[in-house]
Amino acid sequence: MAIHFNCGICGQTMEVPDDMAGSRGRCPKCNNAVDIPQQPAAAPPPTSLGAASVGQTPPRPDAVPGTHQGAVTPSLAAPADFVRALFDVNFHSFLTTKVIKLIYILVLVVLTLSWGVAFLSGLGTALGMMKDSVLMGGVVLLAALIAIPLGYLLSVVWIRVSLELVIILFRIAEDVHRTASRP
Repeated sequence: MAIHFNCGICGQTMEVPDDMAGSRGRCPKCNNAVDIPQQPAAAPPPTSLGAASVGQTPPRPDAVPGTHQGAVTPSLAAPADFVRALFDVNFHSFLTTKVIKLIYILVLVVLTLSWGVAFLSGLGTALGMMKDSVLMGGVVLLAALIAIPLGYLLSVVWIRVSLELVIILFRIAEDVHRTASRP
């Protein structure tokens, strides 16, 4: 059985599965954070996209990406919601889209430290070679000043594009779900 309730801001009627009881989500109409009640509330069933009466503007299904009319966008506002999403064996909510920012930041830190060590090592090698041959040390120094920052930049671009592709795949999945849920 589903839980029916209304948004406290815009009054939008929403319907969610029972397993979302007690969690938080977002209203598909106004994007307000909503608390999903523990018990099913006595509320009228949600309106469909074509059921708007004359003079009413039906809510846009594309107002919140990845949602459809009457759905609640899962939100991980509380640590309990994060743990609940982590162990959601039915994969009703995607955790990757919530942690991708953290993954990107961690990868940037690791790349910066790694390439920073490589840069300092290149400078040390070049200075050490200058004792024997100024020309050879200068070539190594020039290579370190050009190749290492370029390698760092290319690594950041590669990671960013890869993570964007992951997000695109999840958004495609959300759009397919939204399209399949339409009457």
